[in-house]
Amino acid sequence: MKIGDLVKTKRASIGAPFGSVGLIIEMQKGGVIAASGEAWSIFTLLMSSCKAKQRRYCQLDLEVISASR
Repeated sequence: MKIGDLVKTKRASIGAPFGSVGLIIEMQKGGVIAASGEAWSIFTLLMSSCKAKQRRYCQLDLEVISASR
């Protein structure tokens, strides 16, 4: 995942139901998952149909619909 990708949420939250669509506008480094040792990132999305215009999600909660070139 990278800035410019169109993504769908895999987790419901207040103001943004499951399957909401958004565009990645910012990426920040998160931390390391202790059990697996994997690094993860936090993405800021510009949401298309939610009350909140911008939301932040962990990469585990997102699925790429269309990748930017």
